[in-house]
Amino acid sequence: MQPEVVTKTIQKALALLKASGCQYKVITIDGEEHGDLEVIRKKSKCIRDGRKYGELSAHITPFIRSSSKIGDVLEIPCGTYKAEHIRSALCAILTKRWGTGSYTTAIANNKVQVMRIH
Repeated sequence: MQPEVVTKTIQKALALLKASGCQYKVITIDGEEHGDLEVIRKKSKCIRDGRKYGELSAHITPFIRSSSKIGDVLEIPCGTYKAEHIRSALCAILTKRWGTGSYTTAIANNKVQVMRIH
């Protein structure tokens, strides 16, 4: 909850902006939004669960064989990572390497399995 003096100051500023005909967007400390402009939020590059950038890729890459053929199945152990995080990173890597729709995945026994399908 913001102090009353802050609320009054914001109200005065909003009245001045409106009277001047300016376009504006004001977001208060409480998250209340005033004005018609659209705010484009910057995407954060930080990973929220404490991993370092590239950590999952470094875990996954040794399990991917460059000589994988159609029908080959690879298994990536999850270790301390969440299976869905491993699968997501794996899909990003394989889409770049093999192409969209060239594999299918499943999660079983704390491993992510991937089969090359074309």
